[in-house]
This record gives sequence, structure tokens and C-alpha cells, in this order.
Amino acid sequence: MLINYIILRKAFVGSLKYLFTSLEGQLLGLFSIMLISLVYSMEFLTSQAMFFLAAVVLFENKKEAKGFGLRKGNWQRLKAHKLTSPFWLITISFFLVLISLLWSENLKVGFRWIQLKIPFIVFPLLFMMLHRIEKGLLHKLFYFLLILMTVTCIPVLINYLMNYESFNLLLSQGQHVPVPSNHIRFSMLMALSIVSGGYLFKEARMWKYRQERWFIGSMLVFLLFMIHLLSVRTGIALLYGMLMFIILAGFLKRGGLLKNLSFVILLLVGPVLAYKALPSLKSKINYSLWDYGKYKEGRAANYSDSERIISIQAGLNVYKSAPMIGVGVGDLKDQLKDYYLSKHPSLKMKLPHNQFVTVAATYGILGLLLFMISILSPVFYRKNYKDTLFLAFNLFMLGSMLFESTLDTNYGITIYLVFLLIGLKILDKNPA
Repeated sequence: MLINYIILRKAFVGSLKYLFTSLEGQLLGLFSIMLISLVYSMEFLTSQAMFFLAAVVLFENKKEAKGFGLRKGNWQRLKAHKLTSPFWLITISFFLVLISLLWSENLKVGFRWIQLKIPFIVFPLLFMMLHRIEKGLLHKLFYFLLILMTVTCIPVLINYLMNYESFNLLLSQGQHVPVPSNHIRFSMLMALSIVSGGYLFKEARMWKYRQERWFIGSMLVFLLFMIHLLSVRTGIALLYGMLMFIILAGFLKRGGLLKNLSFVILLLVGPVLAYKALPSLKSKINYSLWDYGKYKEGRAANYSDSERIISIQAGLNVYKSAPMIGVGVGDLKDQLKDYYLSKHPSLKMKLPHNQFVTVAATYGILGLLLFMISILSPVFYRKNYKDTLFLAFNLFMLGSMLFESTLDTNYGITIYLVFLLIGLKILDKNPA
């Protein structure tokens, strides 16, 4: 008993020392807090974590001076990045908002957009000042995300089982099973946790013990079950899209037709089996088909999929009114409201469920081109697309942008910037 206590105490003290004294530990702690804040809709924690991140990057404990001082080498590391660096190009999303205020009439709304997009300038600047990040930090963050989503989904499953019939009825009506945050974004994070957990399992990336691999595997199986049970199509589509890409990339790199073919068959058969076995998924798919039929009939009121299509149509209509430079961030929602009042007065105004349509309507075709440069530059810079995991994440985010205005929410911005910039810093060739 005493020996176990000593071992646990030593492990606990070691963990605290790692989190509070090492740069990697501090970064891991802050990024973990950000993930928790996203899962449980505590957005105030995300902004607080951003301030702490700035403190961690800019200052360090000066042991010889018995206090804190500016971290050495920050300015030199910042200067090492040319303006063509993806770290700088990512900031385009912030400057697009800033510049579009020049032709926006509703400045009050425009300044709210600036506040939302501040991470696009703060995060890249801070990451450029960081020393090069090792893959170990990313592996630990993947591990934490996997555990976080598993723990979060357990009460969700219990709640579903206790209200089995009522929740299945909700799903058949286009509603969703209650989760701690927005169900679409929650499903995206589930898909990301499954793929990152699969990477840890395949590469045998454990925290400490080899036996952890089966712990990781059991969490993967549970989350695969849960993502189908919750039946949020965006998360399921992104999950299977990423898995298909990773399998294809593995086949092209290493060959092994039979081995990869078995995974492809599993991916094709898996959704069919889930449809047959899970009433929740079956209800949601049947509703989607029914909803689409209503849209074709011209009866689109208050049906989820129909409203998505109408939101995109509204965005395209606004884009046509100012195709070159857009209507500006301040006036976007006002223009959308006008469209809804004239065409669909019974529906509530929504941003277009497509990031590219939203960007085109807001900043025009010129802004869309700059936006595409911003999000594609990290992939093509120094052939970063050769890293399968990095490319898979970027395809995941691009895929999400087809269904949502991902980068116009605090949730999407945080996921995108944290994992993208960690990946870029790992691949960064600049000296530490």
C-alpha cells in the first residue's frame, strides 16, 4: 500500500512539474483547456486560454533572476518567417474582415466580426515565436482529445438509453440527441478524435505503457458506435471521407492491395450495417430522404436540410449583388435578412451552410481568391501535403466548409488554428 502511494505521488508530482515548468507541458495544458471549452460550450475559457498562451510564449521563468522575463529569441524566430510563409498568409482571414469595413454600413456588427477573427492574427504570431514543436505534443493532445470525447459521450449514451423512444422520435423528425454543445460541431470533434485515436493505435503511440494500446482501441470502438448512434451526417461524412483518404494514401505509399482492400470493404459495409442495426441512424436517413422530397415539392418550411439549401441560395443571391468585393462583414446579415423576408418570410435567417459561399458573399470573388490562398498555402508550402496526417486534417477542414461556415464560429476557428499551427510548427524547417 505504501509503495503504491509513493509511486502515485511521484507520478502526480512529475505530471505537475511537466505541466507547470516545461514549455511543452504548458502548451499541452492550454490546448487541452481550449478543447474542454469547445466540448462544453464554455467559450469564455477559449479567450482566456489565448491570453495565457501569449504569456507562455512571450515570457519565461528566469531562474537566475528569480522572476519572469521576456523569452529569448522570440523576435529572431518571428523575423525568420517571410511574408510568403503560411503563418503570415493565415492572417488574411483577419485582414479581409478589417478591409471590408471600408464599404460596410453596419459598423457595429462589423466590429463584432473583428473580435471573432482576432485569433487569426494572434495565434499565427505567437506560433511563429515558438520553438519548433515535436510530434510528442501532438500525440499527447490526440490522447487527451480521445479520452475527453469518450468521457463526454458516456452520459450522452446513458441519457439516450433512458429516453430511447422519445429520442428516436426526435431523430425521425430531423432533430438530434442532446449533446453538451452544438450537435454538428460536436460530431466534427468526434470524427477528429476517432481519426487521431486511430493514428495513435496504428503507430502504437502510448503515454507510458504498451498495454495502453488496447485502452485506446476500446475507446475507438466506443466512439465509432456513438458517432453512428448520434447520426449527425456531417460528422459521419467527414469521418468516412478522412478514413478513405488515409487508406488510399497508405496504399499509394506502401502498396499492399489485399490489406488496404479489406479496410475499404469494411468502410463500405460499416455504414450499411450501422443503418440496419441502429434505429437512430435509420430514422435520420429516412428523414433526410423525406426532407429532400419536400424541398423538391417546394415545401421547404422548417425542415433542416431544406433550410441548409435555402441558406446557400440566400448567400449566392447576396454575392450576385456585389460580385467583385462583396457586401462587407457589417452588412452581410442585413442583406441575408432582406432575402429571407422577401423569399422565405416564415424561416429564420441563417448564414450560408457553406464557407466558400459566405466568403464570396462577404468579400466578393477577390476575397474568395485571397481566402483560398490562405487555407491552401499551409498544404502546398514546402510540399507539406506529403505528410499524410497533416493533409488529412486540412481535407477534413475543407470538407467541413462544404457543409458549414466553419471559420465563422469560435468553435471552428479554434479547432482549425490549434491543430493547423501545431502541424505547421512540427513541419517547420526554420531553426528553433
